[in-house]
Amino acid sequence: MPTMVGEYRTIPLDENSRPPEPSWFHKYAKIAVLIAAGAVIIIGPFILDSLLAGAKCSLKNVMFQFPTRYEDTGPVGDGLWDSLIPVGAGFIRVPYPRNSGLPPSEPIANDTEEAEVYSLSVTHQLHCLAVLRDVIIKYEKGDKSRFAGDGHEYYCLDYIRQAILCAGYDSRLLCG
Repeated sequence: MPTMVGEYRTIPLDENSRPPEPSWFHKYAKIAVLIAAGAVIIIGPFILDSLLAGAKCSLKNVMFQFPTRYEDTGPVGDGLWDSLIPVGAGFIRVPYPRNSGLPPSEPIANDTEEAEVYSLSVTHQLHCLAVLRDVIIKYEKGDKSRFAGDGHEYYCLDYIRQAILCAGYDSRLLCG
């Protein structure tokens, strides 16, 4: 009687010889693999979607509103603007920055992870808006801002211009 070796079968010795019937395991293993593959193809995207659900960005429609409390030129407005700047003033420590493809920045001396200091653009932009706010408020009162006169206010104006051109949002605004 012929024997099976893997997927190959021996050639029968005569016309009446038949190869042995595959075992129940071999019969049902193929069916089980097909069912499992089908389940992965059908259910897999739903499982993957639920696992990645936390990684998705959610969008929120926000309407511009005027006036806001940020227009206050007194102590309340000062506090609101000051609260926009986080602890650390937007400076962050990045270990091994070249591994992330970042250009050289300010190295941290004797850092075991060769970390460097980077500034977040959004925090720098908010700082510059606060500088311009201070210049305007002091000008309206007939005073001179501590930021005026050394070119810092013009630097900030140009920095905000570049930031808007670099990452400007093309949302359509309602008129009227």
